[in-house]
Amino acid sequence: MNVTPQISKLTNSAEPIESSSKLFTALALGAIVLVNLFTFRHCFGGYFLADDFVHIDYLYHAIDQNFMPLLANFWGNWMQAQGTTFYRPLISISLALDYLVGGPNPQIFHISNWLYQTLASCLMFLLAGQLGERFRPGEKALNRSLALACALFFSVYPLHCEVVNWVIARVDSIALVFCLLSFWLYLKSAHDKKNVIYKLSLFAFILGLMSKEMAVTLPPTLLLLYLFSSTKGGLVSGLKETKDFWIILIVYLLFRICVLGTISGGYEGSVGQGLSNSLGKRWLDGSLWRILFPFNIDVFGSKHSLSVQLKAVYVAMLVSFGAALFKPQSRSAALRGLIFAVGWLVLSLLPTYQVWNLTAALQGSRFIYYGTAPIALIFAWLLFPVEARNWPVLSSLRLAASVWFTIILLIITSGNNQPWNHAMREVSLFRKAVVEQALKSSDQHLCLLNIPHTYRGAHMLYNAATMSVLLSKPLTPEPIYPRIISFEPATFGEPDLINISRLRDKTAASALFRWDRNTMTLEPVLFTGERSDLKMPARSISDQTIFISNEMSLDARSPDFIEVLLPLDQVKQSPEAVITLTALAPNNLQCHFSKPLSEATNQGHLRFDVSEHKQWLALGQINQITLAVQGLKPEQTIPIIAINSGSLINQRPIVVSDGKTLIEDGDGICRPKGKMPSFNYDATMVPGAVSVYVEVSKPNSWFEHYSGSFRATSKSPEAQHSHTLGKLKGNGVPITFTGVKGPGFFQMRLAALDQEGKIIGYFSDPLNFQL
Repeated sequence: MNVTPQISKLTNSAEPIESSSKLFTALALGAIVLVNLFTFRHCFGGYFLADDFVHIDYLYHAIDQNFMPLLANFWGNWMQAQGTTFYRPLISISLALDYLVGGPNPQIFHISNWLYQTLASCLMFLLAGQLGERFRPGEKALNRSLALACALFFSVYPLHCEVVNWVIARVDSIALVFCLLSFWLYLKSAHDKKNVIYKLSLFAFILGLMSKEMAVTLPPTLLLLYLFSSTKGGLVSGLKETKDFWIILIVYLLFRICVLGTISGGYEGSVGQGLSNSLGKRWLDGSLWRILFPFNIDVFGSKHSLSVQLKAVYVAMLVSFGAALFKPQSRSAALRGLIFAVGWLVLSLLPTYQVWNLTAALQGSRFIYYGTAPIALIFAWLLFPVEARNWPVLSSLRLAASVWFTIILLIITSGNNQPWNHAMREVSLFRKAVVEQALKSSDQHLCLLNIPHTYRGAHMLYNAATMSVLLSKPLTPEPIYPRIISFEPATFGEPDLINISRLRDKTAASALFRWDRNTMTLEPVLFTGERSDLKMPARSISDQTIFISNEMSLDARSPDFIEVLLPLDQVKQSPEAVITLTALAPNNLQCHFSKPLSEATNQGHLRFDVSEHKQWLALGQINQITLAVQGLKPEQTIPIIAINSGSLINQRPIVVSDGKTLIEDGDGICRPKGKMPSFNYDATMVPGAVSVYVEVSKPNSWFEHYSGSFRATSKSPEAQHSHTLGKLKGNGVPITFTGVKGPGFFQMRLAALDQEGKIIGYFSDPLNFQL
């Protein structure tokens, strides 16, 4: 029998199929690129944000030093940073390549970010197709639909805005690109360990590990795939099949211990401790629900019609998948594929356990970027679990649900992109305005208040370090930062809190400006009011009435607090009622402070510590104060016995650098200029003081992170060192006497002690220093 014609016929019939497959792949990849281009088209005209500035400054100096700091990232902590422990050398290399191409031109960096997102989308298409073949071999049409749907869902997923628009958030997209590439190549190699493709898969995995710690999830993901898609064996066989990936992972973890001293890494100091303390709250505050309904609440509001449409699509997905369960011959593959995708999602979330924080404004969505790969696969798998040739209604439902789901996600993503576009524009305008104002007043320092911190979940300038780069070379050709005095957190912190002692000192001789976020301009803050105490008469208020003071002219720097005196029985009767204090300025500015009655003292005093808040000081002059209450019972009133203001100047010691061996820079951080950095202190103004208590923070920790205020009245359990000074006043006291050692940022604060060793009044505003 002559079989040659038959073989020839089979070969010829296979060629059109192969050609058709290649054409579909090419068209699909082209469509994916275009969808990504349309979705994130506005990012190309963007600017730098937040941590981007730290990296630009790092590149500017590293390239001048023959790239040695960049190379040091391969055998040490990322960027040789203090306060964090990461191993991500490839990220700095990717940034350096952009810098070499276009210098500090933000457009080059944003193009690269878009490319990483687009590459990840294309790889999702290729990988999903391979996964479909793994679970449903031979079902070409079904797996094509699965792959295209998966890639499109991933391309337009609304939780990608942070990663695409924020340059340094490429950490997540680059790591995902390498992991998806490794995963896809692993499947393409058919597990032939002598195959070049298999070796490339291992190499891509190594590159992923050098990009972000999330890559450690790839070996367990491959093992999970083996367990649910293979019928050859169990766990032991799966470990043997993926052993090369596990060996690389173990070597990587041992290497991290050697160069970083830890396996996990992350944030240190009070930031890291704060993350650990709020772990449960951040996971259980509705953040997991936002994965399915990814609306930025500041853009879309708490309720939106699209959420109803999303629910309808999710129901259609469940109906589509439910139909697969009625086909016994394909039920097993459908279930196993879905379980794998869900397991992949769980694995992708595990490394984020410490830092997970997906807020209502979707800040922190970068932590789920890696997880959106299995999420997209889950959605696509629910829609395309089995072939539907004989079910025309189901086939139409799938097509309609896929298209409509993609459109809904695209609309949501467009809305979620808006805060990032605004934030980038505002930071650029802020830089321009500050430079212009500094050049106008070249003979004096410029104090800045209320710099743009965030906008509807988009990061902007959240500390002095990021602003210093914005106003220095290479972003500002004529560096003006040495003449800028800022009041921002040194690293991270509540942006509204301020050291009032430092502001009073600096604004005595320098002009103060605030950033007006409505007009996008710098406006002067004029302290033209009187420096006097505030006393207002008694008055009763209810839910329907508001207390309004007489016209006044009060210097916002003058009072440290506004105190409302309430009847103690009324406080006990309605402890959950909230009193809101509103301060009004002549320029139509206002600020608000709210406190529940439960925070009143045993004497009925409800105190608002106004002078430690930027929003109060930005008013300059207070013209009127109002009080309102909420949460009272019907027809119930609260008698206000009195409203007074007061100063803490005689209740707090003072601690400052000596100005010679320890010099304060414009960011409020004191840095040593000699072998024996020293400080001066004075507690003689505190009545009854006989000695002084000194406490120093742990490295990279800030007392206000724990208490939420500068107004502490008790010793901190988080202090690393504490001492008692016998004299009430001293000059040139060495910092080293406390036992503190660098490197790191530290805080020192003082409190007066009475004869019994008890604290009198309040702790001083802190002295911040870096060793």
